[in-house]
Amino acid sequence: MQPVNCDGTPWDTEISGAMHQKIRREVIAEFKARDTARGLPANGQCTVERDGGWRVDPKLVKLKTTGRETRLTITRRWAEFCAEPKSQAPYAIEVAAIERKADVEAVMAGTAEVADGIGAPAKRKVGRPRKVPVDAEPVAT
Repeated sequence: MQPVNCDGTPWDTEISGAMHQKIRREVIAEFKARDTARGLPANGQCTVERDGGWRVDPKLVKLKTTGRETRLTITRRWAEFCAEPKSQAPYAIEVAAIERKADVEAVMAGTAEVADGIGAPAKRKVGRPRKVPVDAEPVAT
């Protein structure tokens, strides 16, 4: 199922996929918030015993949101989104902003790695000789 523009043409696949992922993230966040409001632990259904073992609590398993419920809700919301023709232009701007934000975060993470490495001695692998230029004089040790 794919949304259509007001003139009846289907949306661009990339924009359609990005909007589907946005709806999916919203549904998952909603169910996580609901599970947290119910007082369920974040990691779910297990209890650590004193001897280092663990056991699953069947009552908590039954209370948590199931994967089936999540998939059905995502499908229902996507069908509601695709039900009426809409222009993809505002959504294209939103998708471009999300992609731009991801690109900026990737660049900032890369610059942080470079900044952390400045001034630190480079680590060399064991057994890997240094490359010496051919015309270099031998170094006395």
